[in-house]
Amino acid sequence: MEAALDLSVISPKSQKAADFFRDLVSEILPDLLGHVEGVSNQDRADRVKQALQNISRTYRCKLGNTDTWSRSEWDNAANRCAYVFLYYMHHCHMVYVALQPLLEKSLSHVVQRWRQMKYLQVCCIGGGPGPDLVGLTKFLRDTDVVPVGMLKCSVIDAFPSWKTTWDAIREKLPDPFPVNYFRCDLVRDTAIEPDVLDIIRRVDLVTLVKCFSAVAAFMRDDPRRSSVFQAILRELKPGAVVLYIDNEKNQETWQCFSEITRMAGLDVLHEWHGKPVIPSGEDSAIIQNYSSALELRPMQSCVVSVVLLRKNRPTLSLVRTTDPNKPAVVTHPGVPSRNPYLETRLFNQPDTNAMHVNGHLQVEWPYRKLSKQQQQSTGIYAGGDNIIVNGLPSQK
Repeated sequence: MEAALDLSVISPKSQKAADFFRDLVSEILPDLLGHVEGVSNQDRADRVKQALQNISRTYRCKLGNTDTWSRSEWDNAANRCAYVFLYYMHHCHMVYVALQPLLEKSLSHVVQRWRQMKYLQVCCIGGGPGPDLVGLTKFLRDTDVVPVGMLKCSVIDAFPSWKTTWDAIREKLPDPFPVNYFRCDLVRDTAIEPDVLDIIRRVDLVTLVKCFSAVAAFMRDDPRRSSVFQAILRELKPGAVVLYIDNEKNQETWQCFSEITRMAGLDVLHEWHGKPVIPSGEDSAIIQNYSSALELRPMQSCVVSVVLLRKNRPTLSLVRTTDPNKPAVVTHPGVPSRNPYLETRLFNQPDTNAMHVNGHLQVEWPYRKLSKQQQQSTGIYAGGDNIIVNGLPSQK
């Protein structure tokens, strides 16, 4: 049995990666400051300084709150600049080290599967300005797991205005790659747009980096607010891998996440809890000047949980739609189905051979076929000898 990989150990490669992330932030900060409203650089810097104080206070004190002011407003350019200065290089580095277990023999099957693909579909949920993608692509360039050119990347975020920041960042990368941004609010939305649903059903790698803790309090306060997040994970195809990185193992948050992923058919591949530290290096003059002006240095370390999960079985969908061109309505799993036969007969039969095809749950039906009238009333559509379940039936 392989020894557990300690992700806090600094290697020559992780040192070089940290230097790369540090240089990237140094290059991008002047551009981001230019996006901030103000009559002078000093005026803009003052706005970013105030934003830093607000953001830092939110993450320190308000993640457990569910009031309107407990979520940062990322449409504000000063907030976006402050976030990149404070967190970006550390978040990139966390993703870089969190992917190292994929090089272990026990997870070689994941890499082998990726190498057989024409494209590797990647989706960052709550991905903001793309630190997940920067950390991922640095990992791929350093390890040759798959070429960066294989990636098809999407970011799903409540604030798609982050794309303005990403567009500035990607120009500084050695091999810029396109990224599509889509809006989705995990705790306020009650439906999922068709293009978002299509991405989720095709994705091979999902990243959840410092995303769940930002919304977990809303989900605990009102379980119905977890519906969209649960629906997204249930729509993942078998074989999809999820990278979760978030704040240290809080019992309530961890239990909530563990239960949601279990019900979504996700199993743990690798788990680590600790304090990854970005390797020390010489800060550029730009970072030094910003640190002095803003009276704060970029984050160097934090205690986190790192979990790699894999979807190993199909699960009952929580989305339903009558028009593929319109948003799919999300049903909370606590709401009973109008057709209990689906839940008790279809999904609990040991001799039912189920598999996920193109994001739908496709089931070999050994018992009977449904009439067209039954298909229309239940949301089940037959194709040959198969039954395709593309969402829960409508609720009365």
